[in-house]
Amino acid sequence: MWNLELDFINQQSEQTTLEWSINKSFGSVIWLNSLQENIKKNKMSLIRFLGFHSNRNKRAICELINQQIDIINKDQNNPIKHKASIDGSQELFNSLHHYFEILHGPGVNARNEYRQLSKEVKAAVNNLNYLVHEMESFDRSKEGGIKAITFEFNESERIPIPKMCDNDFTLETKFGDIVLHYTQVGKTWWEVFLDGDEEIFDEAIIPHLVIDGSFDIFFGSIGNISEIKEEFFEFLRKNNKDPFDSSLRLGFHPVATLKTNVSDDFFHVNQIKMLKIFKEGKCLIEHMPNSLYGHVDASFIDD
Repeated sequence: MWNLELDFINQQSEQTTLEWSINKSFGSVIWLNSLQENIKKNKMSLIRFLGFHSNRNKRAICELINQQIDIINKDQNNPIKHKASIDGSQELFNSLHHYFEILHGPGVNARNEYRQLSKEVKAAVNNLNYLVHEMESFDRSKEGGIKAITFEFNESERIPIPKMCDNDFTLETKFGDIVLHYTQVGKTWWEVFLDGDEEIFDEAIIPHLVIDGSFDIFFGSIGNISEIKEEFFEFLRKNNKDPFDSSLRLGFHPVATLKTNVSDDFFHVNQIKMLKIFKEGKCLIEHMPNSLYGHVDASFIDD
């Protein structure tokens, strides 16, 4: 049996350790191997705590978003015409995310135009994405929705998800599940539905394609999943999609199941101090993440 432990700390350096058991699925095996490879290479990572208690309020997040827009607009002939505001609607943030999709390009590989940008502008383009999601999660977590941690590796090997994994995607994740991170640009049909995104273009609606060792951890619930699924399936049918087509990879692919009870105090943590991987109770890897938090700078961007 394989297990994962994460040691978290809060601003007072108080530690909380959570433990997960790795699921017995083919996708989980690929993910675990990829995670270990990234650790061996000491790959840089970006860690984000979404919906957790934070020093950053909505005003601070909006200011950061607008700083990224200013950096991008200095370099673009077609500037971003929107600015973030604390009372901005979901439609506004869908529009801002749409600019990110245009600038970077949808899918796994970036546009040539993106590749030619300076590291500073590339960082701003990526931060536009990260900070828009942080702003969205700020409101959703206050409404009792899902809190999340994302652990995203930089420039790691991307392994295509085999077709045999299609049926391992689910809309019904459990509290504390670790799931594959969506390591590509765009949205799945599930995200388009949840965001009410009418700005996105068809080319950016893409099933989950690759595994690279990155992961998300979900805490909480989006509500009555049975009712939401009925609405979602109707939404899919209106868009000429079959809700039972497993190739759409709807929802998320869980790779590990939480074993530890979580108290409300946990949601004050803001850093991962240590990552440990165990096999049959023996610690094989003990790794202090080489990470940035919240958003990136030029050091995170490869040429």
